[in-house]
Amino acid sequence: MAFYIEIAGSLLLLAYLAIYLPLIGHGKRGTTMADLCVIFSILYLAGGSALGIFSDLRLGYRSEAFADSENTLLKCYFGIFLFLFGLTLSNFGFEGFRTAFLKMQQRYRDPLFFMVRRLDLVPLKGVLLIFGAIWLYRLTVISLGGGISGFGGASVTLKIPYPLVVMNYIIAPAAAFIIFYGVFRAFFARQRNYLFLIPTAMELLFLLAQGRREVLFGIFAVVFVYLAFGRRISLIKLGGFGLVGLVFLTIYSTVFLDLRSEALSIRKQNPGTSAVQAFYQAITEDQKAATEIGEAEEKAAANLQTRGRLGLYWIFMVVDGLEDRRPMLGEATFAAAMSALPRKVRPIRYWFDHAAFIQSHYGYAAVDVSDNFVALGLADFWLFGPLASGFMLGFLLNWLNYLSMRYFFHEPLIAILIFCTAYEMAINFEISPVAMFVAVRNVIVILVGFKVLRMFGIRIGKGYRPKAPRQGHPAPAFRF
Repeated sequence: MAFYIEIAGSLLLLAYLAIYLPLIGHGKRGTTMADLCVIFSILYLAGGSALGIFSDLRLGYRSEAFADSENTLLKCYFGIFLFLFGLTLSNFGFEGFRTAFLKMQQRYRDPLFFMVRRLDLVPLKGVLLIFGAIWLYRLTVISLGGGISGFGGASVTLKIPYPLVVMNYIIAPAAAFIIFYGVFRAFFARQRNYLFLIPTAMELLFLLAQGRREVLFGIFAVVFVYLAFGRRISLIKLGGFGLVGLVFLTIYSTVFLDLRSEALSIRKQNPGTSAVQAFYQAITEDQKAATEIGEAEEKAAANLQTRGRLGLYWIFMVVDGLEDRRPMLGEATFAAAMSALPRKVRPIRYWFDHAAFIQSHYGYAAVDVSDNFVALGLADFWLFGPLASGFMLGFLLNWLNYLSMRYFFHEPLIAILIFCTAYEMAINFEISPVAMFVAVRNVIVILVGFKVLRMFGIRIGKGYRPKAPRQGHPAPAFRF
């Protein structure tokens, strides 16, 4: 029965998306960052279940994750829809807040695409500065033996100079900007130059080594620029792309997991081998026997069977735990806020992983889960918590989006960093609530840092500023 509830829940999510998409771009507010979050939350949950169900059929047996727990699964989907409704309400709540308190008149339609449509106004010096800072950190990680998903981790990070680590925390989300800028200059700028596809290709190739989710994010960054200039995607095309993506993920998952397993084996035999060398050896090895290929395919299918449902499974665990324990009444949100502070200034109680903190409250052993805002709302305030967490997240995303618009013509580097921080949160359902408070912390650090430097006469933005056009920079309003 739980199997069919999961199918029905996924179809209802897609129905919500089908109703929601035609409403985007209508009215005075235009398209917002909260709209993007609604779309990706639905695609993540419905797509993850689709991957899991597809793997169920391939393996010939169904996942036991939700067996004999129909009522709990129904409550999970009720909480998910409340979260989506909270995100939707945040658009109207922020519009009133902006008009009353921010004193910012909305000159442009579609704030979500504000920056992408004006990338020709960003001086090349600023783009090179961001590109150089991001790849400086990446090359440092690669030189220390990491750089590929599953290799290094904390052991590599501890070897990196601390100022470089701090810089990466602030500037890493701007990696999407490299793809935005390259696609824009190659296909949508007034003076097109295909050489800008080189850094875009470098970024996409790097993402191929990071895993399935990162590859999808890279592909969407290309599509994002396409949508910014008024290109339409019908629901039929969207469904077709979804099927192609499902097949791609299945094939890519098999290949990537097999290569990573082989590379880790090579690294274990030769500890001095770097991640890049181990992957290269795994790729250039002789073709494996058919039995080994079959085992790799089965392993990839089993991985998708559980991995695609990790976000839903964490929500399920919280709902199930609430059967015997009381809600945390805001303590989970407070713990997320504390986790954004340095360890030396926060209580030991909040030193641990945020999801593990919730697991300890509900009597679970610490296991790897996909933390998300739906689970946060449920853990704190039971079924009506997701409504509040969705509204809170959507409000923050829209605020960061408008903040980037306000700084764009004065401090474009600040605007790019703020926008990309919000963008990364909006497209990633599998993100810890800690990231929301980290984003606020990073934005404060960016703004204060630039102000302090200006007090001493240091202007990093000098020579990097775009010039605001005398007339509006026209672009068609976005429509699905």
